[in-house]
Amino acid sequence: RKPRMEVYPKVGWGLSWECEQGVPGGNVSDFKHMGRHQDRVERVLQDLGSNVEMLELAAARELKHAVIGNLTNKRLYFDGGAVKALVSVLQRHVPRLGGAASADVSALDVSVEIAGHVISGLGSLACNFQRGAEVVAGSGVVPLLLKLSAGVFHPTVVDSSARTMKILLLSPGAVSVELLVDHLLLLVQLLRDNSAEVVELAALALGKCCLDGIKSHPEISSYGILAEVVHLLLRTTHPKTQEACLACAAAMLFQNEAVARSALELDIFTLCIELVRHGRPRLRLLSCGILSCMIQAKVLNSAREHLVSFFSIGPYITRPLVLNDPPVGWHPDDSGIGEAVIGA
Repeated sequence: RKPRMEVYPKVGWGLSWECEQGVPGGNVSDFKHMGRHQDRVERVLQDLGSNVEMLELAAARELKHAVIGNLTNKRLYFDGGAVKALVSVLQRHVPRLGGAASADVSALDVSVEIAGHVISGLGSLACNFQRGAEVVAGSGVVPLLLKLSAGVFHPTVVDSSARTMKILLLSPGAVSVELLVDHLLLLVQLLRDNSAEVVELAALALGKCCLDGIKSHPEISSYGILAEVVHLLLRTTHPKTQEACLACAAAMLFQNEAVARSALELDIFTLCIELVRHGRPRLRLLSCGILSCMIQAKVLNSAREHLVSFFSIGPYITRPLVLNDPPVGWHPDDSGIGEAVIGA
């Protein structure tokens, strides 16, 4: 076998030939290799703080490739202070990303490339690594990522920012509701974006605001979020965006009779009935959650046609509950959503 150092010449973080062979029992004891590994990490972090664009670009690219899917490298870079170094580099290059007409085109291109690698590196450090997600979210980069997710920036920067923000939002406890509430208007605007990544990010963030913060921040209901989400559901066919929008709507409707009545006026009931009948398993069950919230809020009792429609979807609700093999995308808690609808 060839040494992995030859297979991945740009990254060079694979095991060396001696380390790959291992020792009896499968334990690796190549301490020299680990020493070189640590030296490489220190050099990359030093280049990130050099204020030399070409060195920053090479270091950001190498760090991003090194930590993707590699928990050991994530810990090494995290312990070495990679988060702070990446955030500092990003903050230095953000002023150029504004796209001033008089800016040097080549300098702008370099800044865009550096920012793309830096933002992706932050997302990789946070992905499936709770300590990393908490430190990245606590570094003050969240407002910056939300700003960079707006469509006025380069598509590379926009998509990288949206993906990294989604990783942080999906990490439990990483992003506080108070931080998102301060940017509600921006999040509502991002719902109208043309990028599926950005729209999914906005729906996830608004869903978190509604689920965790609507009791402590009742003003959330006055931002017209539900209307925007319903309009987005009517025009999108992207499955992930649909899921995020339905989760956001369910969070707003949960134990909130006033919002449930306004949802009835937006005809979300008919939309959910159609998704229960024809949607994918995850969409079907999220729609059941919205129906459950509306029934529990007692806003459907006076509408006979709604109840007739509701009873007509019984087979579609019970079908996924009796499957022995859960469908793709199934979550253990989803069965409780369907049971709640049947109970209501």
